[in-house]
Amino acid sequence: FDLAFQASANGIVRVDVWGYLRVYYRRVVDKETFTPYYYLFNNWNPHRNEYGVDYELYSTYTAALNRDDSDDSTPTCNDAKEAFANEPGSFPGKGFPYGCEFMEGDFGYMYKSTGSQ
Repeated sequence: FDLAFQASANGIVRVDVWGYLRVYYRRVVDKETFTPYYYLFNNWNPHRNEYGVDYELYSTYTAALNRDDSDDSTPTCNDAKEAFANEPGSFPGKGFPYGCEFMEGDFGYMYKSTGSQ
């Protein structure tokens, strides 16, 4: 998984949250050395993985490819900073999207991860 990601042209991973919410994680820096499997599935943490600095989130692959965040349903992980501030360090066994909030299009659906998935 990591080698395929590192060799990819765009550094984009689709994450299906509970099977119905698709989020596209796009690595902005260090794509060639970043190990997404560890971060996304085992240990979601801010070390070399800060939203808006190291990675971006999108609601569609096309938006991720074009780095277009104009869609109102674009996911955000700003809330993860609060979770990390309240519980410093990493979250072993808690993968993405621990601490994130997502708005789902016109329905105003909000998903807030509690790390229990």
